[in-house]
Amino acid sequence: MIAIVAGLEQKVHQLLDRNHQLTEEVADLNAQRSNLQAALEAYQRQQSQLEHQVQALQMARSVLGSDQNTTDAKQKMNTLIKELDRCIGALSV
Repeated sequence: MIAIVAGLEQKVHQLLDRNHQLTEEVADLNAQRSNLQAALEAYQRQQSQLEHQVQALQMARSVLGSDQNTTDAKQKMNTLIKELDRCIGALSV
């Protein structure tokens, strides 16, 4: 009977140690996940900024280009102006 109790006691200690290890591992993984989420958000912000730069460069190229590009640029500018007017109207409400 004593041997059975001692064996159970040893197994309980092993389970507690394993539980402690797994708890630490979960905490580490949660910290790693948080870091990865922050990095992802930073990359998404950077991507958005780069997309805006690409749009600005495309607009500049179309303004400096041929007559066809000038027409495209005017249409894009008119679209942007209309969008700005809508935004200003929404803000003033």
